[in-house]
This record gives sequence, structure tokens and C-alpha cells, in this order.
Amino acid sequence: MKIPKVWWFSSKALSKALEEKLILANYTLENISMFNIDIVVDKRNIELADGIYFVSKAAVDGLFENLTYSTDIHKYKMIIATGQGTADYLKAKYNILPTVINPYKTVEEFFEHFNFKSNGISKLLIPLCKDSFHKYKKINIKYQPDLQIHLVEVYRRVPCEKIDQTLSDLISSICVNDVMVFTSPLHWQMLTNRISENSVRFIMKKTRIISIGPITSKSIKNKVGKYFIESNNPSQSSIVELIINKGEKYD
Repeated sequence: MKIPKVWWFSSKALSKALEEKLILANYTLENISMFNIDIVVDKRNIELADGIYFVSKAAVDGLFENLTYSTDIHKYKMIIATGQGTADYLKAKYNILPTVINPYKTVEEFFEHFNFKSNGISKLLIPLCKDSFHKYKKINIKYQPDLQIHLVEVYRRVPCEKIDQTLSDLISSICVNDVMVFTSPLHWQMLTNRISENSVRFIMKKTRIISIGPITSKSIKNKVGKYFIESNNPSQSSIVELIINKGEKYD
């Protein structure tokens, strides 16, 4: 019987220690990055605001390439992380504890329910990639029309070379009991946009699909319904434990 493989879709490869843990549990590993992150540096484009909303880890790195960390970050009244993974990254890499972590499953719910005005936030800086500008403009207009937002491009997503060949090879080599892990909505969206509907159904039949958290789950659910597993913790180690312990189907 062929050893099952974990297909790890992420811009950050699984650590060697966790790869060894999978091997001991009788899995092999294939790291797949659908895109590279290019940081955009334009310090002139960063305006002072009352708060910052970090939409991703890439947004964190992108903003700090454009700020003088030791001084500029302290000018903001409130630092908001879109989820626990982004909050953990802020603490681990920059020793910053966010003021607020989005407790909802989507950014839309957060903007609908959070009272920016009572928290002294009239202008919000959102560092992100240009592909997401339209989404956040719509959210702003629908849920917080009185809130002034400043969208600034701090990174770009560039598709990896030969990604289509990589995906073709993946489809041809997938086996029963393989596991596919998606660490962002974009990895799922790029995969399903680049393969056929029949290939998506083939993947569903053959593999266990694991989502890193609720935002990625929403993207997967829109395509395939409830047939995937959602990790209750976004850390690499928690997801590896979920794989090894063969978590139940998402419902």
C-alpha cells in the first residue's frame, strides 16, 4: 500500500521538525507554494491613521518594510489582527500584541459589529495587496460608511513559475488517504481556478482536505460544501496533530 502524502499549500514550508513528525507517522510531504510574495516599498504612501487592521502575515511584513518600527508603530491607538494566526505572527516576529483580534469568522462580520467610533478610530490604515482593494472598499461602504479607510499596497502576489505543471503532476499522483492542507483562501482559489471541475471532484473523493481556519473554510465551503476539516488552531503543529489523529469531517 502506498504511503499517504500531505500536500501542504502555503507560502511558508512546513518546518523540518514537523516534517519528521509526519514521516514517523507514516506520511510523506510535498510543500506547494502557489505564489511568491513581493514586498512593495513606498514610504511616501503611508499615511498616519488612528488604527491599523492587519489582513494577513504578508501585510504585517509589508507594512514594517515601510515603517520605522521603533517610532512609527507607537503612533497608532489600536492594532487589529484579522485572526489568531496573524496575531501570533505579530508577537513572534515583532513582539507586538494586537489591541484587538477579530473574533468572527469573516472580516465582514467584524466591520459590521465593531464600534470604531467609540474606540476613537475615525481613520483606519489597511495594508494589503492591490487585489483586495475592491473587497475592502465594499466592506467600508456597506458596514462603516463613516469610517475613513486608507488602503495601501504593501505586497504583491506573483504566481510561481511552472505552477500549472506542478498541479498537473499533483492530480496524476494523488492517492486515497492523501491529505491536502490549505493555509489561506488564495491557495484554495488559485488551485480550483487552475484545474477542471472534474479534477476538483476527483480531489474531494480521494483526499482529506484541511483548512487552517474560518476564513479559508468559507472559501472552500463556497466551492465544495461541508466536506472538509477545519483546524481549531492555525499553528503548523496543531494542523500536523490533526493530520496524525485523523480529524473528523467538518460539519
